[in-house]
Amino acid sequence: MLLFRNLGEAIQAICRHVSKNHRDLHDWLFAVPLVHFLTQASQPFNNSVLLMEKPKDKDDTWWGASGFDTKSVRERTFTEHSCPSLLMKMLSPLFELDPLFRRTFLLVVPFRAFGKIASSGWFAPVDIYTTLARILSEKRYITEEERDAVIATSLNVIQKDVKTTSEIKAKECSSTEDHITWNQEAALCVFFCLHILKAISSHCNCKLLCDCLRSIEAWVSVLDKTAVPEQEKKRMWDKMKQMVEESFEVVKKWLKKNVFLSSKIPWYSTTETEKELECDCNDLVEIFTKANMEIQHNHVQDLVSEVTFRKVESMLQRGLEGEEVFKTLFEHGLESPQASKCRDLLTLMLTRCCPPQQGGSPQAILKQVLTWRLWPCFFQRFGRESDFLHVLKPDGQEILMKAISSLEAAVRYLKDGNIEFQMLILLHEHSERFLALCEQINKEEGTISLLRELLHQRCIELAAFQEERDKVSTFITMCSLTKQVNLDELKEKTAIDAFRISIKDLVQSTIVGGKVLPVVTFFGLSPEAKVMISYLSQLSDSILLRQFWKDNGEKALKITAQREAQNMSLGDVVQLIWTPSNVQLQSLQDRFLRGVISFGEVDKLFKVFKGSQKYEDLAKEIKLITSRRGSQVKAPDALINKRIEEIQQYNTLHSCINAARSILDFKTTLGLQGNFQLVEDLHNQMNSEFKQQPLKTMNALREAGRLLSRISPDRASCLDAVTKCQAFITWLKGTITGPQELKVLVDLAIISAGETAMETARITCLHTSCLGFAPLIFDLKPSFGFDELMITCEPVWSAVDADPTLPTKLMDTSRQMEWLQSVKTSHGSVAMSSLMEAQSIIEQGIYCIGCLDEIVTSSIVMEELTPDNVIQLTVRKGENGNSKDYTVDDLKDLQSKLMLIAGKASQGKEDVDRFVDILQCVLRLATVYISLCKHGEVSHLKWRHEFQCTPRLTTKSSLTNDLMDESEQMEQCLKQWKDELHAKRLQYSELNLFTTRQLLFLRNKLAVVQGRGPRAVDGIPLEVYNLLESVLPDIDPATLKSVLVFCGICSQEAGQNIIRSYGASNRSQRPSDEPGPSKKQQSSNVEMFQSLVAKLELLGYSEEVALAAMISCKDASEADLIVWCVQNGTKKDLISTKYSEALNDPRYSPLIDTDSMTSWEEER
Repeated sequence: MLLFRNLGEAIQAICRHVSKNHRDLHDWLFAVPLVHFLTQASQPFNNSVLLMEKPKDKDDTWWGASGFDTKSVRERTFTEHSCPSLLMKMLSPLFELDPLFRRTFLLVVPFRAFGKIASSGWFAPVDIYTTLARILSEKRYITEEERDAVIATSLNVIQKDVKTTSEIKAKECSSTEDHITWNQEAALCVFFCLHILKAISSHCNCKLLCDCLRSIEAWVSVLDKTAVPEQEKKRMWDKMKQMVEESFEVVKKWLKKNVFLSSKIPWYSTTETEKELECDCNDLVEIFTKANMEIQHNHVQDLVSEVTFRKVESMLQRGLEGEEVFKTLFEHGLESPQASKCRDLLTLMLTRCCPPQQGGSPQAILKQVLTWRLWPCFFQRFGRESDFLHVLKPDGQEILMKAISSLEAAVRYLKDGNIEFQMLILLHEHSERFLALCEQINKEEGTISLLRELLHQRCIELAAFQEERDKVSTFITMCSLTKQVNLDELKEKTAIDAFRISIKDLVQSTIVGGKVLPVVTFFGLSPEAKVMISYLSQLSDSILLRQFWKDNGEKALKITAQREAQNMSLGDVVQLIWTPSNVQLQSLQDRFLRGVISFGEVDKLFKVFKGSQKYEDLAKEIKLITSRRGSQVKAPDALINKRIEEIQQYNTLHSCINAARSILDFKTTLGLQGNFQLVEDLHNQMNSEFKQQPLKTMNALREAGRLLSRISPDRASCLDAVTKCQAFITWLKGTITGPQELKVLVDLAIISAGETAMETARITCLHTSCLGFAPLIFDLKPSFGFDELMITCEPVWSAVDADPTLPTKLMDTSRQMEWLQSVKTSHGSVAMSSLMEAQSIIEQGIYCIGCLDEIVTSSIVMEELTPDNVIQLTVRKGENGNSKDYTVDDLKDLQSKLMLIAGKASQGKEDVDRFVDILQCVLRLATVYISLCKHGEVSHLKWRHEFQCTPRLTTKSSLTNDLMDESEQMEQCLKQWKDELHAKRLQYSELNLFTTRQLLFLRNKLAVVQGRGPRAVDGIPLEVYNLLESVLPDIDPATLKSVLVFCGICSQEAGQNIIRSYGASNRSQRPSDEPGPSKKQQSSNVEMFQSLVAKLELLGYSEEVALAAMISCKDASEADLIVWCVQNGTKKDLISTKYSEALNDPRYSPLIDTDSMTSWEEER
């Protein structure tokens, strides 16, 4: 069973892979029933596996889809021809075989295909409802298309089949268990219909809501007709009751949101509803005024009147204006039989919107007149001189007269200036409405234009008072920076509520040239004081002004202290505080922009603006000062930014003073003789005389300041540390020559030290501090100046930035100089030189392995190869120094020394281990190379490769890995060569008569005559003939010459007579006329073929091979044909193919007679 389950899970994994990587391929669905069967999720033709309880959240067991990625498939966007629902008909037999597969398929199908699914009749309603509810629960948003076209379609289709389905099920249910199962299925339908209703209720329309309710009603009725035990029926109906109540709650929420907020279905917005109600009221009033109500019964007349009055009153209470109602009542109602009722309606409109003001202020009456939109209608129809005034009832006339009186009073107050401050504000806010109403009650020509000018004048006076009141408040705030200023009267006036004061008591104005010139008299300020508070309001945020104000205020207190009245008056503030502060501010502005402000003033005045963020505040400050009204200069931003940059550079120089002092102390202590003039000038200029220089001279010191600004306090401490440790540095430079030898000294210290934490820390301190300060220890020269010193210090700065404790470590190491001297003395020069030599090799050495001599002679083949012959180590001694070569014996001797001294040194042991590892890899590679040469692999005789020991920064591969890879590759070549050599000896038995060394010897000696004439054979030594005697007894030079010519080793021209002497007949050409081109070619082929056959017979090849060579190598020389035969003579299939091709070619078929052809075919 476990095997079947594993098989099913494997098939399921394949299905997941196909569904994920092949979006439009849905054939994996055909394998789902097999997966269900193998994993025991279902059984063939068995409905008992279908669960009838509510599925768990995010659990696909109910659908049999556990392990299938159905959601990603369902949520894809498919074209019309790639939807999984197209396979529904083909999959229908599988639905009967595996009932659970129906549900799995539903979970795969896209949402929009459910209408088609529901109409197919292959799926149970409970399956569709449950799947729809599941999909809806996973969606955050449901589109209108999905709501209407999908859910409504599927719900409608199922509703039509509910009755038929229930009747069929009732007949099929033969037992109590069947009835219970059908009952559970119907209950699930109700539950998930309710779930669907909840999911879509927030965004559904009325039709969709009704579809869901009908579905719930249909399945509840099915449950009502189902026969179940009484106890079960009671529990079921309690549950159904709860679901129905929940359905009602959903509907109530939907109605509250979509119906009761509007007047009808479909819903309107609130604005549209008000328009709708107003239209209803207008229509009702129009009927009331135009219809002849006298012909109606009294009860009808009373009812219509009551409804109309109530409707108009309701409209007014809701804030609707009712211009149309007023127009209808006035134009039609006053002449209708209901004129009396219409007069009552008009009076009702006045009394409801403008109730009689019993004790109401003129301000309140005027505000109501200016804000109610129907007053222009009433003023136009029922003015003071109108004939229709009597139409209104007394209470309506009283309200109308009060409204007109309030407007007339406002006009009168405007003219004489007695209008109160708050009433003027009201008129200013509703100026256009006020002028329009005045025009309704006063028809005289020119009155409104004069009134408009007057209102404009009063509004300017109003704005002037408000502005000066704000300025006075700012002035009082500034005076809080200074003690003993008498502002009691001014504070009292500021605190007074001016709303009840007439505008003429606040401001007096004159008109000059049509322009209003207001003068605020309320605060009693002098012209000088007015100018002062005007500037103060603009510069209220100025930090510099506050600083000047405070300083001058303290001076003013000293002056007023000598008087009897020690408190300063407003005039004293103007004269003693404001005037000097303003002069200082203007002077500062001018000197700042021209760049003549001194550095001393910058320190004093701008000290609050130091820091990166503060410089932005300084820019805002200068822009504020220069942008005030009355300023003579409007400074461009570029000039302001330039001055601020100079101030920033000047402030940076302060931090450079200590750095300059450290540089000069360092120069003096170490006796540096270079150019430090710029640093000396900068150091000397940062004094009192320099403070008097103008700001614009800052550019001359910019470069020096830039360099010195990089020397932070931590970096400056490095120079101090080197200065204090000169004794230790002098000894160190006399002991070792550079950072490379420093590692050796550290290794010796490790060997001498114990294992305590203190000794370990002492050694670590030595290593890190000396390496960090190496440029200043070993590279510093007496001729260096400031520029060279800065370049030398760059790596030291980087080291100190990474480890700020380096200066302290250097001084700690300096205090351990006696211990370091004892370490040097105890170990001597042998150990130190050995370690230095090993480190030099692993960092600068170059191993050369292979053929060390470019000219390969016979001696190198015949002699016994050793590692000394194939290994050479070269170590460079600097860029201009000589190089040192090491032999294998030298390297082994150094290895022995290192083993004795590196046992306790951790750092030294790492270097020694690296040296030994590289050496062992080199020896391994050399051994393999020697084996290749000894076994006669001639392609490696001149092989040579160099391996550099320099540490690698750009690759992860190490030297040992490269050596091992090369060794393994060469060992593979050796194995292949041995196999090939063994195969050749089996193929050519004559090779077994020679050793590998003898074969190499023969190859070397015979290769001398390659490409030369036969006479070169005379120089071949006797040892060659001795070795060849074993193959061909009594061999002589003539025979050897012939063989070498036949093989193409010697040149063909030189051996032509010899070749013709072996079996070739001399045939003279037939005396005739000069043949044509085809005859010449055919004659040439015959001669070439006869000559080639004669030579190949000596080498053991048939004429078929010769013919195959000629057709394969057309227009080739005889030597090339012989070479082809030697290379391919044993390939029977190739020879047969080429020979058959030649027989069918008229250019070559005459070369072979019939007997030869027959014998060749028989052999085949």
